[in-house]
Amino acid sequence: MKENIVQVNRQEEHHLEENARDVNFVEDSLSQQGETNCTCCKEIQRSLRKEIQDLKDSISNLTAYIKGELKNSIDHQSSVVMGTLAEHTVLMEKLLFQEREVSALGEVFPIKDDCQLHELNENINGENKHIYVNIVKKILRNKIDKNIDLVFDPELVYEYNLDGSHGKKGLKDIKNVYEVVKDAASSIYGVAEGDDKLRRAIHLSKKRQLKKIKGSKLNESTT
Repeated sequence: MKENIVQVNRQEEHHLEENARDVNFVEDSLSQQGETNCTCCKEIQRSLRKEIQDLKDSISNLTAYIKGELKNSIDHQSSVVMGTLAEHTVLMEKLLFQEREVSALGEVFPIKDDCQLHELNENINGENKHIYVNIVKKILRNKIDKNIDLVFDPELVYEYNLDGSHGKKGLKDIKNVYEVVKDAASSIYGVAEGDDKLRRAIHLSKKRQLKKIKGSKLNESTT
């Protein structure tokens, strides 16, 4: 766009230069003719010279005006382009930052122990909570009963239930982590079912882990 405006600028200047040369040629021609004794001719000469001078002044003013307008137009277009580029640069940097952040946060899962669980709970805040929710949502992928083990290691889940009943630790007490997982489940299954789906998924994970524990003990007793 800027190149097009510059090209127009050059074309306009070229036309104005041609007009100025034409006017100068006429003026030189009149000067070479010298003064005439004819009163009428003198009057015509004076009138022509005045018109020529007026035309030269007009061309000069027009040239300055066009240069100024085109410069302003170029400056304006440049400002718009630079502003747009700046906005795109900021957006790109923001997206790249989010991509790096999501990649780093995604490595948190599955949560393997209490230490990692509490550390994550402290790291979740109002600014990044939605990122964690989206990550967990992608991990669960409409299969919360099975994929809950990709969010919490089964050995960790075995020590918890939602409410902290029956001698287990309460996941609801780990407020930020619980809300992230609940919100992810609710975004998949709806608010009304999100909590129940999470409760059932934890229950099934514990059952699988208990079965695994019993199987390991059985194998040990037979060896």
